[in-house]
Amino acid sequence: MKICPKCGATTTDDAVFCTGCGNKFEQEVANATEAAKEAIDNAKENVNVAFDNAENTANTTTNSAESASDKAKDIAGKAIDGVSAGADKLADGVAAGVDKLPENIKNKLPKNKKALLGICAAAVVVVILLLVLLVNALGRSKKETVKDYFKALEKQDGKAYINLCYPKKYLDDIVDELDNEDIDDVKDLYDYIEEEILEAYYDEFELKSLEFKKIKTGDDVEDYDTDDIEEYFDDNFNIDIKVKDVAEVKVKYKYKDDNGTETTTKTFILYKVGNNWYIFY
Repeated sequence: MKICPKCGATTTDDAVFCTGCGNKFEQEVANATEAAKEAIDNAKENVNVAFDNAENTANTTTNSAESASDKAKDIAGKAIDGVSAGADKLADGVAAGVDKLPENIKNKLPKNKKALLGICAAAVVVVILLLVLLVNALGRSKKETVKDYFKALEKQDGKAYINLCYPKKYLDDIVDELDNEDIDDVKDLYDYIEEEILEAYYDEFELKSLEFKKIKTGDDVEDYDTDDIEEYFDDNFNIDIKVKDVAEVKVKYKYKDDNGTETTTKTFILYKVGNNWYIFY
């Protein structure tokens, strides 16, 4: 215990002021001030460390977020398939469960089995719609865009190929600016790409393996930036487009066609509009 030299009151050893008269204990004030300064210095150091860690992990966080997005969409897709495949089992299970319910509860449920199945079907539809909305909200990632590109080659799907290169909302404007008498509308564009490019150059194409070697985004992409992509659309199609980001994706892949099997590398330049990534070249 501490005794105040002014009034004689007792107080705790670490007190800065006397609880009896308010007298200030000078040594304790000095100690408290020093402790406060030390706490401030420690806080500054912790803030600096936090900023350094944030800077070092920014790119890793971005890639991890996109990877998580891919996984979430994959899970949602599988969930849609599972919900659809299990709809009948769900209805049968509910019907069987109803038979085991107490009479007072069972009497409150629809008597008609079709009505009960209709309720189950409606619930399934709601779940599927929610999952579809989730997939669409996440958008198409860089890796997913590249994978879909190879799928379009395998299927020789002109529509899928074009929709991977250009946002759908601009396709009519692009067709209007094309100097090609064989292309009058978007469907003609799909058919042209399918017949003149995919069938001509990727006949019997089959992807055997795909490995992502390196992915760069933003300022790390050396040859292109968002302004370059926007300028391309303005110059070639008279389209005012807002590009959010650019990326460079290098892949190693093995494929088989009518000439045999080969392993090679390819570097894609991608651009992002809205939530989706598209192939520039």
